[in-house]
Amino acid sequence: LRCLAGMKVFTVQDIADITGISRLTITRAIERFMESGLVIARGKGTSTRLGGKKPLEYSLNPDRYMISVAPSEGSTTCTLMSFDGNQIAVKKFGFLAEIEYPEYIELSAEAVTDLIRENHVSPDAFYGVILCQGGVINHRDGYIQVSSIPHWDGRLNVVEDIKKKLPFETNVEIENV
Repeated sequence: LRCLAGMKVFTVQDIADITGISRLTITRAIERFMESGLVIARGKGTSTRLGGKKPLEYSLNPDRYMISVAPSEGSTTCTLMSFDGNQIAVKKFGFLAEIEYPEYIELSAEAVTDLIRENHVSPDAFYGVILCQGGVINHRDGYIQVSSIPHWDGRLNVVEDIKKKLPFETNVEIENV
């Protein structure tokens, strides 16, 4: 999904060219993404200048949403976005270096909940939360091993901590900034 983020429309071959992954594996992944509503078929594309079969084109589903929680100039910015990259709404709270970890978790969960409620995003249309953090990140297990915030000590299970504070179940992922 990450490699699709900047693409309006794509084909299996487009993804194969970018990632080096086999067309069969990409086709299977796109089928799974379509089943979950993350990707939609757009129809047949254009043939190459040599002719041949027209490829199927796909795009990320513009009716699915996610929220990024990211540090920015002097604050933490929570942005509700559609999968096609349109910014829907924004909420901000204190900068990470100025607040303690438990308060960050609480404020993040509150901002995510408010954005979903205020913008009438249905649970079926909401994909999840992307937490943008600095430090040494264990992506597989969803924790910050060493935070870039000096006073946030120890291993921080940020993914599980956010999930516990949200009033609904959703995907939560963590990315380095």
